[in-house]
Amino acid sequence: MRPLHFAFWIFTLSLASCASNPTNDLERLHAGMDKDKVLEVAGNPKFTFRETTKDHWVYIYFKDNQEWQREVIFDDGIVTRISKPLGKQDWTKDLEKAESMEEFEKKARAHQKKAGQFKSIDGQPDNAEGH
Repeated sequence: MRPLHFAFWIFTLSLASCASNPTNDLERLHAGMDKDKVLEVAGNPKFTFRETTKDHWVYIYFKDNQEWQREVIFDDGIVTRISKPLGKQDWTKDLEKAESMEEFEKKARAHQKKAGQFKSIDGQPDNAEGH
């Protein structure tokens, strides 16, 4: 029974070493590739959409406990552009947990103030705490 257990771990480790790394796979993409080659290199995207006659494939992956996104843009089935990695800001995860629009706005305002990014649309100082 011991050799079978050992063989199982060898098999598992070999599979793990063959597992693809999304960061490295996406780095191997380049303009001029067709969709089949992109699928072969990077696998299936998280989601796709079409905008102004161009197909967009969005890849989402995690690196160093941070969520990242890259977009591959096709024109007539050929890659024309690959976006730089975009990190998802930590506070957006907090916003996603909001149970109402009021709670979302309150959290967004607090995070923007904390980052010094809040700008009142009417030019008046913001004294509102709840909205």
